[in-house]
Amino acid sequence: MNKMLNLFYKNKSIFDEYRVNINKYNKQQLSQIYKGLLLKLPVEHFHWPYYDWKQMREIRYGLQNGIELPWYGDSMFSWQQMRELRLGIEKNLDASLYCDWNFNVEQMRQVRLGLEQNIDVSKYAKKEFNWKKMEEIRKKLVADKNIWASTICTN
Repeated sequence: MNKMLNLFYKNKSIFDEYRVNINKYNKQQLSQIYKGLLLKLPVEHFHWPYYDWKQMREIRYGLQNGIELPWYGDSMFSWQQMRELRLGIEKNLDASLYCDWNFNVEQMRQVRLGLEQNIDVSKYAKKEFNWKKMEEIRKKLVADKNIWASTICTN
């Protein structure tokens, strides 16, 4: 990691150009900011010390894929929740259906998977269901959809 710190200090001018005070961050955070700067990304969206480095990475991945930050860049979301939101947005899913701090990452994943499978997630995207119950309902909806589709195709 000392090599990395030396790299940051040697390239301090790139940080200075964007008014990034390298003394506010740990090495992993600096690495994410540096990667963003090299990619010419708007690092002002994620160069805040309250983001941990994994949150910074998720925001950087999203920016690299052209995703607008407000959707998933809230520091209240864990990096795993940010990832679930980013993955849904990248697949053009309606992430607003699970962009909710009351959902844990596993619940968010079940809603995202349901959207990917083109089922009615409103039947289980409810905070009173734990992720296992959501998964159970999602799998039943998928099975019912497949049975219905195969019935239509054979008639």
